[in-house]
Amino acid sequence: MLFDPKERLGRTAAQIFITILGILWIYPIVQMFLTSFRGSVVRNYAAVFDQPGVYHYFTNSVLVAAFDIVLTLLCATLAAYAFSRLRFPLRNAIFFLLVIGMMIPGAGFIIPWFLTIKKLGLIDNPLGLVGPHVAGGIPFALMLIRGFFDGIPKEINEAAVIDGASKWCVFRKVYLPLGMPAIATVTIYTFLGSWNDYLLPLVFLQNEASMTVTLLPQKFISFAGSDYGKIYAALVMISVPIFLVYLFGQRFLERGLISGSVK
Repeated sequence: MLFDPKERLGRTAAQIFITILGILWIYPIVQMFLTSFRGSVVRNYAAVFDQPGVYHYFTNSVLVAAFDIVLTLLCATLAAYAFSRLRFPLRNAIFFLLVIGMMIPGAGFIIPWFLTIKKLGLIDNPLGLVGPHVAGGIPFALMLIRGFFDGIPKEINEAAVIDGASKWCVFRKVYLPLGMPAIATVTIYTFLGSWNDYLLPLVFLQNEASMTVTLLPQKFISFAGSDYGKIYAALVMISVPIFLVYLFGQRFLERGLISGSVK
C-alpha cells in the first residue's frame, strides 16, 4: 500500500509536536518526584506529616471539595433539566447569560467576592470558598449536563408523563440515571478545580487552621528554607489525590465529554 508523502510528512510532524508537548508536560512532574527523593526520602515525607496543623490543611480541602461537588451538582442538574425540557420565557437568553460566565476570568471577581465573603463573616473560614467555587463551576457544569440531557430522546420523557409521572419524578428516575456520565464528569472537574485552587485560599484564608492544601508548600518554604526535598515532598502529597482521581475517573471524563457533545 502506497502512502502519500504529504500525508506521511503530516503524520510525522504531528507525532513530533505531540511528543514535544508530552515531554514539556511530564518533565515538571518527574522533576517534582525526583527532587522529593533528595536526601532522605523517609525524612522528607515524614516531615510533611510531622508539621503541626498539616492534617487541618487536608481536612479543609476535603470539606470544601465535598460542599463544592454537592452544591454544583444540585444546581447544575436541576437547571440543566429545566433548560432542556421545560419551556419558559427568555429561556435561551438566560442560558446564554449563565454560560457566558465561562469567558470571564475568575480573577476579575476577586474584589466582589472578597467584599461579599467579608460581609458574611466568612473570612478565615474554608467554607467561604464554597460560594465562589460553585458560582465559577456552574456555567461549565450546566453546559455539559444540558448537552447530555438534550441528547436523551424526548419520547422517554413523554412516555413517563403519559404514565402519570410528575416532572420531579421524571428528573429523578429518568434523567439523573441516564445522565450519570455527564454528572460523573462534572464531579471530577469540580473536585480538581476545588483541590487545585490557590488564588482564593491565598486571598481569603490568613489563619493557618483554616488553610487548604495548596497553601501548604509556602509553609514549607518558610520552614524548610532551601531544603527542596521537603518542599517537593509536600507537593507530591498534594498531587496524589489528583492523580488517583484522574486515574480512576478518566473513562468517565471521556464518556461524559463525548456523550455531551454528540446528540
